[in-house]
Amino acid sequence: MRFTHTLVRFCGALTATFALSLVLSAAQTALAISPDVVISQVYGGAGCGTAGCSTYQNDFIELFNRGTTAVSLNGYSVQYAAATGTAWQVTLLTNFTLQPGQYYLVAESFGANGVSPLPTPDATGTIAMSATAGKVAVVNVTTALSGACPTGAQIVDLVGYGATASCFEGTAPATAPSTVTADIRAGGGRIDTDQNVTDFTAALPTPRNSSSAGVAVLLLISEFRLRGPGGTNDEFVEIYNPNNVTATVNTTDLSAGYALVASDGVARFTIPNGTVIPARGHYLGVSSAYSLGTYPAGNGTTATGDATYATDIPDNAGIALFNTATAANFTLANRLDAVGSSSEANTLYKEGTGYTPLAGFNIESSWYRILTTGTPRDTNDNSADFFIVDTNATCATIGGSATCVGNAGEHLGAPGPENLSSPVQRNATIKSSLVDPGAVSTASPNRVRDSTPNNCGGLNCSLGTLDIRRRFTNNTGGNVTRLRFRIVDITTFRPPAGTADLRALSSGDIVINLTGGGTASVQNTLLEEPPSQPNGGGYNSSLSAGIVTLGQPLVQGAGINVHFLLGVQTGGSYRFFINVEALPGGASFTAPTSTTKETRTGKLLSSATKN
Repeated sequence: MRFTHTLVRFCGALTATFALSLVLSAAQTALAISPDVVISQVYGGAGCGTAGCSTYQNDFIELFNRGTTAVSLNGYSVQYAAATGTAWQVTLLTNFTLQPGQYYLVAESFGANGVSPLPTPDATGTIAMSATAGKVAVVNVTTALSGACPTGAQIVDLVGYGATASCFEGTAPATAPSTVTADIRAGGGRIDTDQNVTDFTAALPTPRNSSSAGVAVLLLISEFRLRGPGGTNDEFVEIYNPNNVTATVNTTDLSAGYALVASDGVARFTIPNGTVIPARGHYLGVSSAYSLGTYPAGNGTTATGDATYATDIPDNAGIALFNTATAANFTLANRLDAVGSSSEANTLYKEGTGYTPLAGFNIESSWYRILTTGTPRDTNDNSADFFIVDTNATCATIGGSATCVGNAGEHLGAPGPENLSSPVQRNATIKSSLVDPGAVSTASPNRVRDSTPNNCGGLNCSLGTLDIRRRFTNNTGGNVTRLRFRIVDITTFRPPAGTADLRALSSGDIVINLTGGGTASVQNTLLEEPPSQPNGGGYNSSLSAGIVTLGQPLVQGAGINVHFLLGVQTGGSYRFFINVEALPGGASFTAPTSTTKETRTGKLLSSATKN
C-alpha cells in the first residue's frame, strides 16, 4: 500500500561538528503492488455463438479501489490486447472519483446470446474481448499502449489471463475463464500480490458498479504477541485502520462481525457489526492473561482490550482477519489480512514468506508492522513488513545467533498496544518547528549535545546525552486533550559499525535562553510504561507530553515546546524519527500534499570529551 504522510525525523551524526536533519513531510516510495486502483474482475464471454451460451450480454472489466484514499479516474483508460497481440484497444473512463472500497464497471462488446444484462455501467466501450485468454490493463493516460508486454509508470494494474497470455504479473497468468465464468480478484478486490495466477480465481461473474455495496474498508493486523511475561496466554492482537476515514464494521453475510482467527480455524475474537474504528485508529483483542492493560501508567485505559479471548494462540501460529464471523466463509476471498511465521503451513494464515519463528520465551516483546515511513508497512509479505522488539533486545539470547537474523534480529523497543480510545497519528496537522527560530536546527538551544558521561542520572547515557527541542503546533481544528510521540525509527542497541546507540529517556521541564534575548519554557516528555524499559526506549516506545490533558488541552492554533532526551551509549551516525499521536481522533484526515526537507551532515564521536 502507498500512503502520503508527514513524519518528524531527526537524523544525522554526532561529532565535534554534528548536525541534525529534520524532515517535515515525505512520501513513501511507490511499491510494485498496485497501491489503489486494481482490476478486480475480467469477463470476455459475451461473444459466444448460440443463444444462452454466455452469462452476461456484455464483456466487462471491473475496477476496484483497494487503497485508503479516493482516486480520480479523470484521464484514465482501460485497455485490452489479444493474448499474444501487440495492438491495444482503448476505452476511456469517465471523470469519476473512486472512493476506497468502491467498484467501477466498464461495459465492453455486446453479445445478443448472453442471458443477463449488466448492472448500469460506469463507462462503456466496444472492445470484443476473448473469453479464455487476453491482456487487460488500467492505465492513467488515454494513449494506447504498444507491444506484447508494455511497461511504465502509466500502467496502474495489468492482468494476463489464459495460458497463452504473453504478458502478466508474476510467474504465470490468471486461470482461463470462460463464457460462464469470470476471473475475479480475491478478497473482493483487495488481494494484490503481483501474482495473477494466485490473485485471481475463475468463478461465476458478479459484475459490480459504483452503486454496488463496497467491500469492508481495509483493516490490518498491526501488532501482536503470542506470549509474554505472564506466560503463553499473555497475548494481544491489535487491528489498525490505515484509512483517512473511519471504518465501520458491517458484514455482508449477516454474521456477527469481523473475526480474528488462528490457523486452527477457531475465531479468538470478533469485532462486532457497527463498531466504528477511527481513521488511523486501532481495535485491540487481548487474552485472559494479558498484562499490559495499564499502559501507559497514569492513563491506563488506552491499552485495555476492546475484546477478550480465552483460547491460547500457539507460538508462531498464523492469524488472519476475515470480514465475516461465519467459519465456512474463512476463505481467501474474505480475508482482510494475515500474519504468520514461516513455519505456518496454511498459507491462508500468512502473507509471503512469513516472519522468522522464535522459541517461546516469556519476555516483554511484540511483533509490529515497521513504521519507518510513518505508516505501517504493508507489502503483503510478513517477512518484510514485521519485526520484533523487546525491552532488552534479547533475541540473540533467546533464539540463538542462527535465528536472530533479518526481521527477528535484536531490536530494542517495547510493545505498544492501542485500542479504540488511543491517540491516533496526527502528523499532518500537528507539525514541528524550531523552539528558537533565531538559531539553526543544529545549534543550541534547538539541539544540545552534553558529552558528560552518565549525565542522565541512569545507566543509559555513558557518553552523555543528545537533547532535541521542538515546538509542536495544533492545527487539527479542535482542542488536543492528549499528545504523545511514538518512536518509529531510531539507531539503538545493537548498532552496526559506525552507527550511534541512542536510548530514549524521560526528560524534565527546562527553561532555555533564546538567541534574541529572553527565555522559553520547554516541557518534559515521559517515556511511557509499562512495560518497564530499563535500557531506555527504542523502536515503538512512546513519549508523552504530560502537560496536555483533558483539563488543560492544547487549543487550536496553540503550540507547545517539548524536548526529547536521548542517552548516547555509542557514537556514530544516527536516526530518530517520531510519529505525533493525539486525542481526540478525527472522523477524517487531510493528507499532506508537499514535501519539505532541511538536511545536514555530521558525525557523533564515541569520545565522551568531545561535542
